[in-house]
Amino acid sequence: MNFFKSLEISTKADRNLAILNAHQDGYSQADIATYLNVSTSLISKIIKSGDSFTGV
Repeated sequence: MNFFKSLEISTKADRNLAILNAHQDGYSQADIATYLNVSTSLISKIIKSGDSFTGV
């Protein structure tokens, strides 16, 4: 996943924004979850909320 290599993810807001952008760029929820070592349910919650600042 080249998308995340250029990003510095240091906060939940950064992580959430990166997730939203990666999803928008066509990466699957499973791929994003695997790369970030988080659950697919977390990815789903972030995408459904559409808000990078919820702190989920």
